[in-house]
Amino acid sequence: MSNKPKAAVVTHGCRYNQFESAEISQRLMEDGFEVVPESHEADLYVINTCTVTERSDYKSRQSIKKAYSRNKDAAIVATGCYSQMNPKEIVERTNADLVVGNREKYAIGYYLEKAGLWKDGRLQRGKGPAGVFVDGLSSEARFTSIPVDKIPGRTTAYLKIQTGCGHSCSFCIVTLARGDSLSDDPRNVVRRFKDLVERGFKEIILTGIQLGSYGKDLTPKTSLFRLLELLAGLDGDFRIRLSSLGPMDIEDGLTGLMRDSKKIRPSLHLPLQSGDDYILASMRRNYTTAQYQGIFEKVISRVEDVGIGADVMTGFPGETVERFQGTVRMIQSLPFAYLHVFHYSERPGTDAVNLPDKVPVQAGKERAEELKAIGLQKTVEFRRRFIGSAREVLVEEKLDRKTGLRQGHTDNYILVFLEQGEGTRNRFEKVLLTRMEGARVFGRIIEAGKGQKAKGK
Repeated sequence: MSNKPKAAVVTHGCRYNQFESAEISQRLMEDGFEVVPESHEADLYVINTCTVTERSDYKSRQSIKKAYSRNKDAAIVATGCYSQMNPKEIVERTNADLVVGNREKYAIGYYLEKAGLWKDGRLQRGKGPAGVFVDGLSSEARFTSIPVDKIPGRTTAYLKIQTGCGHSCSFCIVTLARGDSLSDDPRNVVRRFKDLVERGFKEIILTGIQLGSYGKDLTPKTSLFRLLELLAGLDGDFRIRLSSLGPMDIEDGLTGLMRDSKKIRPSLHLPLQSGDDYILASMRRNYTTAQYQGIFEKVISRVEDVGIGADVMTGFPGETVERFQGTVRMIQSLPFAYLHVFHYSERPGTDAVNLPDKVPVQAGKERAEELKAIGLQKTVEFRRRFIGSAREVLVEEKLDRKTGLRQGHTDNYILVFLEQGEGTRNRFEKVLLTRMEGARVFGRIIEAGKGQKAKGK
């Protein structure tokens, strides 16, 4: 039985935060902690927060309170974007002992010692106000990433290649919480990518806050397309999936590579936000509805069977019923694979706070529900196209709670439940998609062992 102090890391928000939580866990292990699941009792709880909406703030505070109720003697650390943007609120409204910003999150052990919460290998709760260590995010910052040795229970791995954002969308707090765009050196990316492949990960998801800006801040400059060329040319039985890209980041070289290389997954996430040009301009998005539609149609004409998803926001200031209907019409006109829909949440410090013609919160919520229903219909229509066809599926670790079936994602990101519990985890299988129940897709393996099972997985 380990005598090491136990630490649990709780994650809120995006995939990027999930990867950073793995980095935080890695650093805590290096500092002498045993990292345990968040549901376990621990001596230290680290809450990696999100602040993209007001509800995100609330959920982060609730996690801090839940950690305190689980073990009132544990030390509690809040970090992430909510901590970066509003440490005072966290101190005043939660039981956190320590609040550290996005730059400080990789040195939690150091700041625990500095705040007097960790001494001689022992943790203790703070006896006074929470310690706060939140630095500003200057343009002189350097890209930081920590090699993660253990990613338990996963067949896919996230690889952080970029952080920050150079856009200034009027509604978004990310630029304030994350700073300007920073890219990892391509040589480091290739080295870390090779390491993940050698460790047996079959699918690697390239992630960043503004992924399409990769390489523009480097000397010499490079691009996401050039990096993908390098990675796709490496030896090994692996696939690459991209996280979210801005519509204007889609270039011919990238779609050509996605079309021609088996190693680049044919799936994209292209945020739309609104189908009305007035709203897009007010949001300070860098495209029009015509540009978005043209890019979308170009991608589906060049990349066979590609699955494209999108973020859509309702209730933004100035969104009249007529403008909302423009969004509805645009979504109905394009073959989306899925939608992520959310209603506008006012974020202090963003320019959208000062915009006129506010939309009642309830109206924004009702519009979001309408779009979610349309999004579900779009998902069903997209998936139905592939019933009766065979797709490559990476069989994943977890079993579906409802059916007990093993599951996996197709190359174009359709979640498939394998009949009769078939499939060996972490292996590419050719799967016949046989039927649907609602939006759920079921299939059976028709070429067992198509891919080699990775060593040690």
